[in-house]
Amino acid sequence: VNLKNRPNVRKLFFQLLLIFLYIPIVGLQGQNVSFKHLTTDDGLSQFSVNSLYIDENGILWIGTREGLNRYNGEDIQTYKLEKNNPNSLFCNNISYIVGNQNGKIYLLCTEGVAEFNLITQKFKTLLQGRINSIYYNDGLFIAQKNEIYRFNEKTSNFDLYYQLASNTDIFCMHKDQQSFWMGTVNAGVFRLNLKDKELSHPIQQGNITSIYQDSEKHLWIGRCRKLYRYFEVSGCATFFVKSSYGEKENSRRRVWRCNERRTGKKCLLCVALVGASRQRPEKRAEKKALA
Repeated sequence: VNLKNRPNVRKLFFQLLLIFLYIPIVGLQGQNVSFKHLTTDDGLSQFSVNSLYIDENGILWIGTREGLNRYNGEDIQTYKLEKNNPNSLFCNNISYIVGNQNGKIYLLCTEGVAEFNLITQKFKTLLQGRINSIYYNDGLFIAQKNEIYRFNEKTSNFDLYYQLASNTDIFCMHKDQQSFWMGTVNAGVFRLNLKDKELSHPIQQGNITSIYQDSEKHLWIGRCRKLYRYFEVSGCATFFVKSSYGEKENSRRRVWRCNERRTGKKCLLCVALVGASRQRPEKRAEKKALA
């Protein structure tokens, strides 16, 4: 995505760094990797991309601040709010996209949650209001402040699933066969045992931005500039790697997303660090003078 024309780019420099962690450590020799640069010239509705999602048909869905984009590898189709059309997108600013891999995708917008039916090509507004995050695993979950709700397909309502006693916002979620994990804005990670409903607190502080389970069932937890791996046997989250971009906890640079690439027996964990750094005018002047 082209960020050259983004407002205030002189003051705010966005850096995206992919750190490749090997399990086991292997090389990428012999693999041909190609990239295609998509911009508004190609039909993208806006150059600030907030989320990507690939559906069961291999279609890439791109969430931006000005609408939803569908990319089939050749063309881009854009979906936006249409006045007087109840079947259109109700809010253009899309923060995150998830799906059920069975005909429906769900959009977290700045004004609520929407559902898009891939077959009927119709949008449905599920909920309006401020929502922290959404997650899909055998059902649609949303987080609002310190509460988690699950969408009821029969009633089209969101039923309360769990409420944290801690007064903190839930930012990300993950569900496996045994546990429901909740990453918070400032209180670390909580783990709810699905069998006995016992709540534990393996990471007790920090802004948790990502929880990901790889194909080997290893759980990876992203925090500001840090990445943890959770060990089921000991019940502890072990510090794994740290970004070299400073030590301040309130730094904008953070582990944003984790994903996995597997080719044969080779397994590659990809960690996206995203953030921003501001440069004072006098520092820019010094660099310009030196140049």
